[in-house]
Amino acid sequence: KLQYKPIEIKHKHFLKIGTLFERFVYPVEIHGSSVYLDDITEEDGENFRRLCADERNNVYWGYDYKSDENASATAEYFLGFVKRMIKKKEEYSLAVRYEDKFIGEAVFHGFDYYGGVELGVRILPEYQGKNLGVSIVTAMVGYATRRLNASEIRMKCYHENVASAKMIK
Repeated sequence: KLQYKPIEIKHKHFLKIGTLFERFVYPVEIHGSSVYLDDITEEDGENFRRLCADERNNVYWGYDYKSDENASATAEYFLGFVKRMIKKKEEYSLAVRYEDKFIGEAVFHGFDYYGGVELGVRILPEYQGKNLGVSIVTAMVGYATRRLNASEIRMKCYHENVASAKMIK
C-alpha cells in the first residue's frame, strides 16, 4: 500500500493450481450416439425445474436443493444455481437432449488437483429405462478423456440405485 509510504516494496510469487475445469471452452457441445449435450438455456427452464424438483427422481442424487438457505422450486432458482456453480468453477452442468428435447442433466464436478473429475447424470422420469444413460456417460467419458485430458474419471451411486449402478457398469 503506497499510501503508507513503505520503506521497501517486495515482489511476491503467486501460485495458482488449476483443475480440469479451466479446460472447458464455452459453449460446450458433446455429441453422443443418440444424445447431444450442450449448455442449459432459459428455454430449458421449466423442464429443468421439473427435473431438479422431482423428489422421487432425486432420492439418489445426493443433494437436496431445499437445504440451501434461499432455495425455491422455480426455474429461475435452478438456472441461477447452475450459473453460480460454473462461476465458482465447482461444476459444469449440461442439458441432455434427445430428439431435440431436453431430457436431463449431465454434470462434471468433483474436480481435483490431480486431473480427476466426477460425472453425474439424471434423466426426466419419462425418458428413463430407454438405455439413454449409457449413451450420455459414454459421451461424457469421451469428452473428459479427449478434451479435458482427465487422468481419472469417477462415478458413484447409492447401492439401492440399481438403474444407475447398471449404467455405470
